[in-house]
Amino acid sequence: MKTAALVAITLYQRYVSPYKGYRCAYHYHTGCATCSRLGFRAIRRYGVWAGIGLLRERLERCGIAYRRYARAHLPQRMQRGFIDGCDIPCDGDCLSSIPCDGGCGDCGNWGGGDDKKKKTEEVSVHIPQARAVI
Repeated sequence: MKTAALVAITLYQRYVSPYKGYRCAYHYHTGCATCSRLGFRAIRRYGVWAGIGLLRERLERCGIAYRRYARAHLPQRMQRGFIDGCDIPCDGDCLSSIPCDGGCGDCGNWGGGDDKKKKTEEVSVHIPQARAVI
């Protein structure tokens, strides 16, 4: 199982990573090893289950680094015609010619409520800055 996991990471590094970009956000902002490199070393050294546990922690920090740093510099995309429930008139309580403004129905309450909690928890996670190269 250890060999299969190491082969899978090697295939990812060789064939998938060059097409999506060679670096993860954590590596880009800290200068530390990439997530796939850390996963390879952790699985090789500690075994599959402990290595996957370490890799999972790193991937969480990598996601936080991406949301904190990389997405702030990306241009916002225009909406491509998708109509959610709040763009169409409500049927029932509201007048049919007035779009739903959250007063009737569950508009604005879509998705889980964990997003706000997750964002407040992410603020306390320390992501070190990149080391200076001399």
